[in-house]
Amino acid sequence: MGVGTVVNTGDNITAAKMSLKLESVVNADVEAGAAIAYSKLATLASARLLVGSAGGVATAVDVTGDVTISNAGVTAIAALAVVDADISASAAIAFSKLATLASARLIVGSAGDVATAVDVTGDVTISNAGVTAIAALAVVNADISATAAIVLSKLEALTSGRLIVGSAANVPTAVDITGDVTISATGVTAITALAVVNADIAAAAAIAWSKMAALTSAQILVGSAANVATDVALSGDATLSNAGALTIGALKVTEAKIAASSDTGLGVLRVARAKYSFAVDGGAISTITPASNATIPDNALIVGATINSTTAATSGGAATISVGTSAGSGAASLLGATAVASFSADAVLNGLATFAAPVKMGGAGSITLTVASFTLTAGIIEVSVLYFVAAA
Repeated sequence: MGVGTVVNTGDNITAAKMSLKLESVVNADVEAGAAIAYSKLATLASARLLVGSAGGVATAVDVTGDVTISNAGVTAIAALAVVDADISASAAIAFSKLATLASARLIVGSAGDVATAVDVTGDVTISNAGVTAIAALAVVNADISATAAIVLSKLEALTSGRLIVGSAANVPTAVDITGDVTISATGVTAITALAVVNADIAAAAAIAWSKMAALTSAQILVGSAANVATDVALSGDATLSNAGALTIGALKVTEAKIAASSDTGLGVLRVARAKYSFAVDGGAISTITPASNATIPDNALIVGATINSTTAATSGGAATISVGTSAGSGAASLLGATAVASFSADAVLNGLATFAAPVKMGGAGSITLTVASFTLTAGIIEVSVLYFVAAA
């Protein structure tokens, strides 16, 4: 600071002459409200700004990069300088500030990932009011959700009583239901008269009798000469009640119809059977009465006998077998002593009794086999005796 004369005039100190040393004024020397005129600052080139340098010194620089400024303070964003990150998520840019968009066009990302105005074409079009329209015939099966549940009222009109059926060309087509079954507009099906045939009924259908046509009391269904099931009354030798009771008519039983004989009057031939089994009855030298047997009654006239060895009889030697009864006739009355070899597997032997030479029982007796000479070691022999009972 230069040297001058200071004069004290009471409350005020005035400097008669004072000068500042170069670079001697610091920030603290400047009053906060000094309001230094811009004209007293160093010159600042047009449109430059004062910016703190890397050394912390206010420095005049040009404004470059995304924004420029004029010497009137007007800023301008450089062309193509704004990127996505520069725009606030809540910027809410007015549509009017976007580039013009031709009527009914949409902005779509291009193959190069650039937002591009395009016409809406293909299955759907759109108007400049935002109204979309599906093109005619554009919707195919794959376009419809499996759970779409399209209401029936939105289908094409379907004539009363018709159904939708796939045509020969695999196209759903409205058709009338004809043939064995018809259907009403309310979905009620009806089987056509006389349409049901035998093949239509399941083998296990078990149709309730109550659903059959009425059947007259005590009548039965019988195939007619035309092979048609027909209800008829049971007649002839027997009658039938509606409770199922069958009654044989008076004097309808004749000799030809008798199933069993009595001691007197009409009769039929009877058969008595016995079965010898070595495993059951043994094979000892003796008269054997087989466990499986029948009793031939007293006064029976035996008119035939057949002996069938269903399993071959064998012996340790030359055994013989005879057939008779335990009482009423002899032990060999039906077959004399016969070599065991004759009783081979499934051999059939004829007995002694015949119609020409019957054997009459003098008492009731069972069929017997008599083994002689050697014991039996195996065999099954069946004996069938044909007889009728004499009146006395």
